[in-house]
Amino acid sequence: MRILKLEARPLSIPLAEPFVIATGRIDTTRAALVIARVVDESTGRPARGIGEAAALPPVTSSDQPEILARLRNAGQVLAGQTFTGHSSLQALLDDALGDDPVARAGAEAALLDAWARLEEVPVHAILGSEGAPSFSLTSDVTIPIATPAHMAELAVSWRARGFRSFKVKVGKDLDDDARALELIAHATPQCALRLDGNEGLAARDAMTLVSIVRGLDVTLEGCEQPCARDDVEGMAHLTALAGCPVIADESC
Repeated sequence: MRILKLEARPLSIPLAEPFVIATGRIDTTRAALVIARVVDESTGRPARGIGEAAALPPVTSSDQPEILARLRNAGQVLAGQTFTGHSSLQALLDDALGDDPVARAGAEAALLDAWARLEEVPVHAILGSEGAPSFSLTSDVTIPIATPAHMAELAVSWRARGFRSFKVKVGKDLDDDARALELIAHATPQCALRLDGNEGLAARDAMTLVSIVRGLDVTLEGCEQPCARDDVEGMAHLTALAGCPVIADESC
């Protein structure tokens, strides 16, 4: 398999709702569309694949301009290179984009997509699965920080479209967080909630929200990055007490 071209262009799409988290806000996506073109050298058949490198500073260390520049440089490095499997593709990406996980994710997704289209198989088969996956996944949908009433309205609208699990952004104002969780639970009973603090909470405040959710008619599926990325003690304290998975995001 030979890489003919890897290119990137801005993917800046206005959002229907502002995406507000404890540490920032975006109104338009700050991503890169990655397009990969490969050819099967034995048959001459070409294929095209796409991927997305999505930035959300300060959660990601790089922003759209840096990602685009690194992808364009990587395109020059990768053009004409060949790979025979996933491990050799990884080695190429190590050389071209090893220090940038966001840009690398977009490039790898595009190359795997092109490779799978060439082989006429799903990407999971390229990654080594055997047959159809034997499990199913339930996707959540994110409820960004807004007024508590509007957050509940968003949950209701997503519930009408089939979602039963909501990742609720918290961490800017504890009282508003608590009110939003209560309104969401009352508006969409028996749903599942995943709390995401994006570093905005002290461990005690995160535990307050966990306790509130425990008293509602919902399932608490987890609590993501409630504390500052370097607050290992706070994350460990919450893990010991919360009774649900505590997920490290920015800490990683």
